[in-house]
Amino acid sequence: MNDESDKEKEIKSLKREIKKEKEKIKSLKKELDEKKDQLLRTIADFQNYKKRVKKEMNEAIKYSKEELISKFLDVQENLERVNELNSKGLQLIMNQLKRIFEEEGIKEIEAVGKKFDYELHHALSIVETNEHDDGIIIEEIKKGYLINDRVLRPSLVMVAKSKNKDKKSKTKRGE
Repeated sequence: MNDESDKEKEIKSLKREIKKEKEKIKSLKKELDEKKDQLLRTIADFQNYKKRVKKEMNEAIKYSKEELISKFLDVQENLERVNELNSKGLQLIMNQLKRIFEEEGIKEIEAVGKKFDYELHHALSIVETNEHDDGIIIEEIKKGYLINDRVLRPSLVMVAKSKNKDKKSKTKRGE
């Protein structure tokens, strides 16, 4: 009987050890899963970081030429003024500058006849008139330009304010 009792004790002891080992395995598996999840998150964060840095670098390169090109804008406008003398040589230079600007993503901002947009235009004055609706640009003092759909320089403009609107609102108030 002693042998059976010793065997039973030994079996119980082995079962306890097996149970402890299973708990250890379960704990280690949980820890492994947590580390795996943490590693996957770190990889995803790093990939997002790489994408963001690449995008920022591309943007920096894309817009780094803004300062240089903005200096050429005044030169180009002065050439346009001189071109009114119908010089063929000046026309060739102006066309060349325009081609360079187009290749670099530079476009003129449309202004006259358009609705005033504070993101694209800078109002120098407001002119009361019966000929135009409120907020319509009636004169462009200095051209504005976009570079890759970003404002390089806003247009300097004069904006219409309708006289009729004031008269209508005064008559509605009984003035």
